[in-house]
Amino acid sequence: MKVAWYYYKENLTQNEVADLLELSRAKVVRMLERARSEGIVQFQIKGIGKNGLSIEKEFKEGFYLKNAYIIPSPLNKVDLSVSLSKAAAQYLQNKLQPNDMVGLGWGRAVSKTIEYLTIEPISHISVVTLTGGVHYYLHNHRQK
Repeated sequence: MKVAWYYYKENLTQNEVADLLELSRAKVVRMLERARSEGIVQFQIKGIGKNGLSIEKEFKEGFYLKNAYIIPSPLNKVDLSVSLSKAAAQYLQNKLQPNDMVGLGWGRAVSKTIEYLTIEPISHISVVTLTGGVHYYLHNHRQK
């Protein structure tokens, strides 16, 4: 966490972090990648091009929606569910408040959304299933 903090929050270079923590630069690179892969560091892309914003506006107006988010097209159809799931997880993380309850349905995109969702235990957010047992969905979120 220290490596990620210094690099992303303090804007130190990888070399500066390595010197500060007496690590090799290669080790800093590996630790940053590990922090990202384990969800310690997460990225949110804010804002999209003008075209996407105009499409979102038209979509919201056309369907009388409060919110709509247009995501970039994935390179192949297999990745569509993954792209959608990442966007849904980011949306939820931005909208969820302490003591909220999330009801989950069924499907590949829902399952993947949960994999990309990071809910801090101190937030007291409840997750309930709308389809029955939750173990199918929460296989990566069991208490350790």
